[in-house]
Amino acid sequence: MKWYMPKTWPKSLKIFGVIAVIVVILVASFSSQRNEYASVGYAGGSSKVTTTAGKASAPAAPVPQPSTAAIAKADGLADYEVYAAEEATAVAGNPGAVARKIIKEGSARIETKEFENSLSAIDALIAQSGGFAEMREVSGSGINRNELRYAYITFRVPAEKFESIMQSMGSVGTVISSNTSGTDITEQYIDLETRIKNLKIQEQTLQDLMAKAEKLEDVITLEARMSELRYQIESKENELKNYDRLVQYSRISVSLSEVVEVTQIKPVPRTMGERISDAFYVAVDDFTTGLEDFAIWAVANWITFIFIIAFAVVFIVVIRKARRKNRAEQKVAPVVDLPKKED
Repeated sequence: MKWYMPKTWPKSLKIFGVIAVIVVILVASFSSQRNEYASVGYAGGSSKVTTTAGKASAPAAPVPQPSTAAIAKADGLADYEVYAAEEATAVAGNPGAVARKIIKEGSARIETKEFENSLSAIDALIAQSGGFAEMREVSGSGINRNELRYAYITFRVPAEKFESIMQSMGSVGTVISSNTSGTDITEQYIDLETRIKNLKIQEQTLQDLMAKAEKLEDVITLEARMSELRYQIESKENELKNYDRLVQYSRISVSLSEVVEVTQIKPVPRTMGERISDAFYVAVDDFTTGLEDFAIWAVANWITFIFIIAFAVVFIVVIRKARRKNRAEQKVAPVVDLPKKED
């Protein structure tokens, strides 16, 4: 059944009906937009605050509050407690977030033709990052003395600069391989914090009992127990401090090798022709390297080499003389006729 407007309606009523329909459509559209804004958390207002007089005024500037870490330092808390307070401040805006404790470690194997420059580049990276070297070992006298040098360096850098330092290893030399890893110790860290809090509660309870103790035996027993608790608290606080050092400063190990020619890293051949070509060049390289190694061995062991040659020449000469002597004796020996048997 079709809806239609009767022709008998007056013109003014028709105009009023059209205006009413338009108003209803606009109101419905506005309501739907408000619902959409509300569904995504739209505040629905400008950044200005309207006063009772109808004028807009800027919002009052927030009063700066001291951070949790600053309060913790002012209270004289331990280092691990200050560090925990700093992380608590960082995640204060997200109550569900957990400050993860990650111990990062990395390693790199590097080849270089300029050994001294590469060592200086590593020292510069350590200094620029604000880190420090844990161990440094250098061996070899140098390529000019036929002894290639090798260095193994272990250093620590701030955790926030760990990735950038690992990416900068290419400035030291040719990176043959690199590796990074991370160990999550969040659960162990939280467990230690909880144990320390419980031990401190027990210590406070014993201190209250100590203040009320009247017998000498009770005082001695309480002091012994408090001494044990104090030892456990200090031990676990040292564990937390060690965890903090491992988390705040990441460890990187670098093995630096001096080479005559840097290893060429080639892509893996895919086609049959590429594989055959690669195998051919590998065979040529191996043969050439073998000849070079033999020549170097001959030069390095020339005395032994000459001795072996001389011994072989003498041995051959002796054998030939012995054979000539045997042949001469066989020619000179008389022929003896054997007597015939009589029938």
